Formats: sequence, C-alpha cells, structure tokens
Amino acid sequence: MSSGDSTLIAVAVTDALTRLPPDEAQLLEASHFERLRVARLAEVMGITERAVEGRLRRARERLRRELEPILPTIEGGLP
Repeated sequence: MSSGDSTLIAVAVTDALTRLPPDEAQLLEASHFERLRVARLAEVMGITERAVEGRLRRARERLRRELEPILPTIEGGLP
C-alpha cells in the first residue's frame, strides 16, 4: 500500500466516522484509536462486556457500509 493510499484511507475513515451516530463513532474511536479494551469500555459505559462487543460489531458494520463506495478506488481494498 502506498503512502497515498494510507492517506486516502485515513481521510475516508475520518469522514465516515462523522456520518455515524455519535455514540458509535465515539465507541470506535475509544476502541481503535485510544486502544481501550472491552472490559474498560464496559466499565466506563456502565454496561456489560457483551453489550460493548455487540455495539462495536454494529458500529464496525456501519463503518464498513460507509466505506464500501470507496473501497474499489483504494489499491487492494481494505484488509
């Protein structure tokens, strides 16, 4: 993957996150960018780990749907 592709992916993900419901975007950011573990997220949110996992799964799927239109334009798509 070229540095141009990496930049395109970063811009696309940032843009897609703005189109998600705020709670889903915040959860993905905390999980992936801040690297908070499920147990810590559950504690902070006051919900079970299983509930966090379900919310993360839905948020990731919604993010993937947001990114699908640009995936073919990025060399090799997303992993």
